[in-house]
Amino acid sequence: MKKYFGLFVLLSLIWAISSCSVKRIVKNETTYADTHKAPEYIKVSYKWPVIKINDKTPGTQSKGGIVITVEILPFIIRAVQNN
Repeated sequence: MKKYFGLFVLLSLIWAISSCSVKRIVKNETTYADTHKAPEYIKVSYKWPVIKINDKTPGTQSKGGIVITVEILPFIIRAVQNN
């Protein structure tokens, strides 16, 4: 056991010294050109949809004892912007 004690101490010192040594740090930095565009304003135009019942279609239809009533309900269009 005493025969390996010196070897153990030597290896321990080598390990301690190697872990405390100065290490070179290499840092690479890449710079890219700025590709961001300034905000630009665009003009959006739209037409209100025109919904109407065909002139040949009556407001109420019945077939086989079932009555179907056709009616257009008012609706609202809102502009929504998704980011």
